[in-house]
Amino acid sequence: MSEDDFDEFAELLDDVADLRQVQRSNPKAKALFFRAVARYPLAVVRKAIEAHLIDPVEGKFKVALQPAHVVAQIEGAAAAVTPQRPAVAPTPALSELARRKAELQAELSAKKERTNQRKGRGR
Repeated sequence: MSEDDFDEFAELLDDVADLRQVQRSNPKAKALFFRAVARYPLAVVRKAIEAHLIDPVEGKFKVALQPAHVVAQIEGAAAAVTPQRPAVAPTPALSELARRKAELQAELSAKKERTNQRKGRGR
């Protein structure tokens, strides 16, 4: 969005607040919201807000619209039924466990190979 879209965007936020019967945001909050979603065109933001309003899960709550609601609709995150598990950052302890696991698996494979070789010779 561009600065020229701010008045229309602010009016849209007021309309949503009226529809949900919640307090309208003050001008500073509207400006902050605008900056948070300004990377998207106004038409996309409008459609995302409309999609949020009719979302059977997220749209049923009588709370003020948040930038995260709009971004979730645009990015498709609101459709996820199960939140994704955050990735675990590798730590020295986890790296050591992974290294040790690989060593043990290699040892086990080597033992199995030796056992199979002995069984083959004994026949």
